[in-house]
Amino acid sequence: MPAYLGEQLRRARLTTRLRQIDVAAAAGVSQSLVSRMECGTGGQVPIETWLAIAAAVGADFVADLLTKHAAAIVDEPRMRMIDLVVGLATLGGWVADRSMVVNADDSIRDISLTLRHLERRSTAVVRAWDVIPSTDAVLADLDRAVAHASDRNAEDAIGGLIVVRPSPSNRRRITEGSEPFDRRFPDSGSRWIGTLTRPTRQRLPPDGMLWVDEAVSRLIPTRLYLQHPRNPKPRRQAA
Repeated sequence: MPAYLGEQLRRARLTTRLRQIDVAAAAGVSQSLVSRMECGTGGQVPIETWLAIAAAVGADFVADLLTKHAAAIVDEPRMRMIDLVVGLATLGGWVADRSMVVNADDSIRDISLTLRHLERRSTAVVRAWDVIPSTDAVLADLDRAVAHASDRNAEDAIGGLIVVRPSPSNRRRITEGSEPFDRRFPDSGSRWIGTLTRPTRQRLPPDGMLWVDEAVSRLIPTRLYLQHPRNPKPRRQAA
């Protein structure tokens, strides 16, 4: 698919007699990125960028990509998790910026969400996990996303939020790696629910974690799925 779209982009640009640098300026990207996309190596370029490039050359070829992935995007659990967060964040005046990366075989590699509140000068990075490879991988991924957001919005307060599907394997991995998760996410996710939904809430809470229900239809601001005891009560000894 990236090779096909790249060829369509090149043809559309030549038809309009635009230079790569002209297209790049109109779309707000670099000329080198336009070149890579035309050469068929744009598989990791977000769909939003393809749409901007298509608009710059006056073409609608990206509709092929959107049509092909429409069903997969709708059914993709991570996208549904992201939609749940966006639905809440809209209530609090956040602006959502979604990004999706597609592999060369047209599978969805990554879906991410950045929320920005201009009045509060705050940015929230949201990472959705359908399948957790390991707790270390989740924390490292969040670190990278937060660092990237800090580079882009250096004057903002930056916070990280992960949303996890409560599958048995995910619960097991989090239970096994509970110590680093407890250090990174010490509070209930309810503080993040409040931060996202209340326009007047000013300070970002520490990095947080939310679960979804099994149907991926609602967010759960608790950590009840962590199946290790917090302060277990001592058992009474038989007399």
